[in-house]
This record gives sequence, C-alpha cells and structure tokens, in this order.
Amino acid sequence: MSKQGVTEQIIELIKQKISSSPGTSSEDASITADTLLRDVWLRLESIQVVELVVELETEYETELPDELLGQIDRSPLMVSDLAAMVKGDAV
Repeated sequence: MSKQGVTEQIIELIKQKISSSPGTSSEDASITADTLLRDVWLRLESIQVVELVVELETEYETELPDELLGQIDRSPLMVSDLAAMVKGDAV
C-alpha cells in the first residue's frame, strides 16, 4: 500500500476515535496529513492514543517508537510522519 493510502487509513481511524469521544463534534474530527500529532493526541483520551498505536502496530505488523506514547507536546511530527513510520520509512 502506498504512503498516501496508509495516511488516508490513519486519518479515518483518528476521525473515528475523535468522533467516539464524549463531547466532540464532527468539526473536532477535521484531520489532514499535515495535522500535528500533538494536536491529535490532545483531542483523544489517553487510552484512545494507546489503542490507536496498538491498532496501527497490529494492522501493519510494525513497531512504532515509544515516543508516540510519551511527551509528544513539543514534537513536530505530523500524521503523514506517522504514516511513514507505519510504512517503515525513515522520518
């Protein structure tokens, strides 16, 4: 699968998780490839972030960096970077 296809799948998964969060609207689920991961993580509950990372690791049979679950508040990583990691490309 292409990086663009992976990016689109990740965006859809993120949107589903955001939409299922209590007190969110469809506007809250506006995510693009250029959205910073720290902004995504702020829209999700902690358990949802863990679930997302585990789902991606399982689906794509890869291991993602532990930093994704740690202090990401200053990280410049974007959704497209997460897709690259899932594909095994260097970021």
